Amino acid sequence: MKFRGLDRLTAWEAWRTAVGRKAVSFEEYCLRQGLGEPERLPESLVLQAAFDLANWLVMLSSDYRLAGRPIGAEQVCFHRFLGPGQAMTVAVAVRERAADRLIFDAVGRDGSREIFHCEAGEMELLPLPDLEDPDDRRTLFSEIFHPEGEAGACPAPRIQPGSSRATTGEGSGRRTTSPLPEDRSP
Repeated sequence: MKFRGLDRLTAWEAWRTAVGRKAVSFEEYCLRQGLGEPERLPESLVLQAAFDLANWLVMLSSDYRLAGRPIGAEQVCFHRFLGPGQAMTVAVAVRERAADRLIFDAVGRDGSREIFHCEAGEMELLPLPDLEDPDDRRTLFSEIFHPEGEAGACPAPRIQPGSSRATTGEGSGRRTTSPLPEDRSP
């Protein structure tokens, strides 16, 4: 089984912003049932949607020459959960870009309710052809890109570079500040 971190890409501006949509699939919301927890999208997959969207921004902005590998985030805060049949709109805004790094902020919302925000997400920029076939990504892009205004596209949440804070102050504000696990694959 392969999880898609992002179901739709609805807008992007090279090296600046991107907007996408993540819907909760049956397989995803059942993942925590074995732990006796309620049906919901695990936080790791919520955060993956932000990093996948940032990766799409890198690939598209570089004309499929580069990809981003997650390194970590300065701060991630989960405000509420996404349950069965729900979807969130995710927006990323680039804070900084260097030859080998991208730093971005992200926010995910279900309508007007903030699901999470991520401050200073960091990605290492690597050659895409060293990781996967760029033509496969071009094909997937043709399947998931639905510009705003098209049927099924979601309106973009507003996010300012340097601040992923939402305009709503609802939620429990559970916070995670640890970096993402380091990739130890050979």
